Amino acid sequence: MVNSSSKNKKAVTGEDKFAEIMYQRSLFLNMALNMSWQLAIVVIVPIVGGFELDKYLNTTPWLTVAGAVIAALGVIAILRQTVKSAAVRFASPKNGSSK
Repeated sequence: MVNSSSKNKKAVTGEDKFAEIMYQRSLFLNMALNMSWQLAIVVIVPIVGGFELDKYLNTTPWLTVAGAVIAALGVIAILRQTVKSAAVRFASPKNGSSK
């Protein structure tokens, strides 16, 4: 009987580890997809907007360069935000317990 109860504890522990791994994978995938859309918008909008304004105002390439600088700053901000969020999410356990 003692052997069967210890096997059950190991099985539960294995299931818990598997559930935690799947939870972390899910979080990672969610954060990666969220970040990819944010990065696409932050990069495309200022650069294309600067290019189109350059064509309209005949100021090539200055507004495109300004758009690229704005895009670079936006990328840095999004990466910082994502890393901060990942540190908080992956540090705290799923169910709030310390085990």
